[in-house]
Amino acid sequence: MKRFIYILAAFALMGAVSCQPDEEVAVHASFTTDKESYDVGDPVVLTNTSTAENALIAICKWELGKGVVSYETTPENISYDQAGEYVIKLTVTSDRGAKKSSFEKTIRVVDNNIRPVADFTWSPEKVVAGEPVQFTDCSTDEDGEVVAWEWKFGTTTSDKQNPEFTFAAQGATEVSLTVTDNKKGRNTKTVTIDVGRGAISLDLLWSYPYDDTKDAYVFGTSPAVSPDGEYVYVTSTGYSLVCFTKAGERLWAFDIGKDGASAENNSGSIKVQSPTPSVDEDGTVYALAGFNEPNKGAGGSAFYAVSGGAGGGSQVWHVNTGVNTSFRFLSPAVTEKYLFIVARNVPSGHQNFQVYDKSSGDLVDERHVNGGSYGGVLPLKNEALYDLEPAYFSDETGKTNKQALTAALAQVEGLTVIDAEAPLVTGTLADREQYFYKTDFHWNARGAFAAAQEIARQLAGAGTIAETSVPQAEDFLWSELGGERRYQGDLNVWFSNQFSMQEDIPRYVPKNAADLRYFLHPGDIESVPRETIVGSGLDKNPVTYNDVFTYNLGYYRVENPDAPEAASVLILKDSFQNATIDYLSAIFRSVTVVDPRSYQETPDLASLLDADGIDLVLFFYHQNNVSRELIDFLSA
Repeated sequence: MKRFIYILAAFALMGAVSCQPDEEVAVHASFTTDKESYDVGDPVVLTNTSTAENALIAICKWELGKGVVSYETTPENISYDQAGEYVIKLTVTSDRGAKKSSFEKTIRVVDNNIRPVADFTWSPEKVVAGEPVQFTDCSTDEDGEVVAWEWKFGTTTSDKQNPEFTFAAQGATEVSLTVTDNKKGRNTKTVTIDVGRGAISLDLLWSYPYDDTKDAYVFGTSPAVSPDGEYVYVTSTGYSLVCFTKAGERLWAFDIGKDGASAENNSGSIKVQSPTPSVDEDGTVYALAGFNEPNKGAGGSAFYAVSGGAGGGSQVWHVNTGVNTSFRFLSPAVTEKYLFIVARNVPSGHQNFQVYDKSSGDLVDERHVNGGSYGGVLPLKNEALYDLEPAYFSDETGKTNKQALTAALAQVEGLTVIDAEAPLVTGTLADREQYFYKTDFHWNARGAFAAAQEIARQLAGAGTIAETSVPQAEDFLWSELGGERRYQGDLNVWFSNQFSMQEDIPRYVPKNAADLRYFLHPGDIESVPRETIVGSGLDKNPVTYNDVFTYNLGYYRVENPDAPEAASVLILKDSFQNATIDYLSAIFRSVTVVDPRSYQETPDLASLLDADGIDLVLFFYHQNNVSRELIDFLSA
């Protein structure tokens, strides 16, 4: 079988080669070193003298001490930066099954190196934000030379000998230089530089005078800007929501006190308070009005949706939030469907967290909170984190985490990256919501099927499986857990299991489920019931992700005698793939599933390949779960 290897950025897959039967072979591991004793930093020259009879040496595993492992035939550029005795071990494996041989040797490393002295200067001596600073290396080494430099300017690094750096902000900033000599001796110097404020030039673009006769005055509010940056909205104590152009032209004012919003403070000087408005992506402006202080009587408060822009200023909807309700230093939080506010009850001082339908202004939910007399909700923009991604979630090239991972994998010879994200992130919000549980970040059966089908299509496009082997919806029985069943997802972990929700709990079951056989241990010939592995907690209420699909078992195997593809597959996976196993079992004759996070046996990939006659290995991982456990498993 031709070797195919796949890794998925969102859900990683890797293929392996067909395995040949074992033959009797003789393998002998051996190597030599150029010396028995070395100085710190000296190169250790290794020569691989291993032999194999009636076979080829397929794997050379070098254990070089201090946890360092290499799979090169003969590692180069080996040296040790600390004195001591090091055991070097070589294990070779033939290409005819797991035939192995090991050989080890101890070398001695002594430390006669004089460490370098790190030192540096900078110019100009007085450092200010926004202006470049030249740093000059002055380090010395008595018995050798400095060969490497590592600068740290706060969180920024440089490997230049004499870098230039510009500090973005004023304040005390640590600068350190670590130098390494030709024998790997290191030394660090750290100083704290007081970065002063650079020259500031502010030009007033425009201003607008508020007065008591027109708009009253601005108190406890900030301007809000439209998503396109063309319009600025300000509320005032005079019941006004005012729209300005970015050039300062006053376009219109909307009376946010016309429906009874009123109040005054205990001095009688403020008639109404109008907190900072929020602007939606479509330009709609949401504004609150009304403030009461204790013992000032029953005033009214209001919540408005107002059309924005040059032709705006008209009411979309209005909600009277009732007497004895006030707002202060608040803004509505805006999402794709809802508005969130905190309303203060006067005179008790209690707060109510309220959720409104954005399109109609209807109150959806209300919860009492005891967070003090004042509170605030900052405006949110839809997909705010994605908007900030270039600044906060990207590397120096501007790539996002996913883009960087995909680009790195693409550089590895023989790897083809498959991304099954497309069907899950396209379409309307309702289209996307159907793929996931309401209280869980995991996908449901619909989402898992959409992803598995996309992966199978791409495998078929690469020639790994036939087009006719791509699973179809009609190959499965559709059902939903009915009754009053509620779903409690993993998000509850973050909220102390305080809520669950009644929702559709879709299920796909293979039509030939009765013909599938399940095994719990490598080499087992006695199968176990399907319920031992799949959907073992369906009678619970509430039901969880593991109840619907499978638990994070370390190992199990599914055999499908009617599968269209004869290959035997090993899947290394995370929890997202618990929901996809039925779909992959519909493709392959045998599917072995291993979760490295809970696999209790010795993590020996070669043994797993031999035990179940594996033809193909799939690394099936969500991009956020490419973890240390997986790397350790593969390295062992």
